[in-house]
Amino acid sequence: VLTAVTRPVSLPQLIKDYGFTEGLFFDCVAELVASGRLSGLLHGKSTFTPSLYVNAQSASVLAFFQQNGVLEYSLLTSKLQVKDPRAYLAEKLPGGVALSSCYMNREL
Repeated sequence: VLTAVTRPVSLPQLIKDYGFTEGLFFDCVAELVASGRLSGLLHGKSTFTPSLYVNAQSASVLAFFQQNGVLEYSLLTSKLQVKDPRAYLAEKLPGGVALSSCYMNREL
């Protein structure tokens, strides 16, 4: 089931919908993610976010910056759950200017 998801999914809802045994389900999912056989992020016992989703969101955010030359930190924290948007952007887009609420292309 989890190999087919393309966006974050509630694990308790999957357990309910498919009638999985809770303990066994969480153990299996954790093992699959840890081994790399299931590509994604496990957020405790609440949510699974597939790598496909994370990569697509990251690509769209970076494309937005390339088109517009500016990116608000709030977009990163809400869309990508980036804890430190300044550091993230400095790594992904070196040479930009970190302002108080956004990251800007130096050439603007």
